[in-house]
Amino acid sequence: MAFDFSGVWSRWDLLLSGMFMTLMLAATCMAGGFAIACLATVLRLFQPRLFAAPIAGFVTLIRNTPLLVQVYLVYFGLPALGLRLPAVPASILALSIYVSAYTIEILRGGLDATGQGQVDAARALGLSRAKTLALFGAANESMPSF
Repeated sequence: MAFDFSGVWSRWDLLLSGMFMTLMLAATCMAGGFAIACLATVLRLFQPRLFAAPIAGFVTLIRNTPLLVQVYLVYFGLPALGLRLPAVPASILALSIYVSAYTIEILRGGLDATGQGQVDAARALGLSRAKTLALFGAANESMPSF
């Protein structure tokens, strides 16, 4: 039995444009999701506890619903609220929200894994909370998850 790819190769231009669209969506959604996650993680861990519960609820809700349901809600549900988005911006929004929920937990775990001794040493050197976060961050602890 031989596979016949002549139909695929005759439309290689569509295949190539689809590949570039996929790469563009992936890069955009990862960047957007990471930006949202950084802000939400800092708000969840270092700001008043007012933000901790809503962000934890957001993470739980997004992580426990299928991605396809979220995409449908953004694309078909937002027009019911009066906000109609074309397909590409709707997919970027839905995927960025999805990526951010997982990245929030990765960053939170990385920050929680930073030893208290490291934080105390940075504070003893006179570093502010922001500089301590920037120095240690979650990079070393959460890099395997990325």
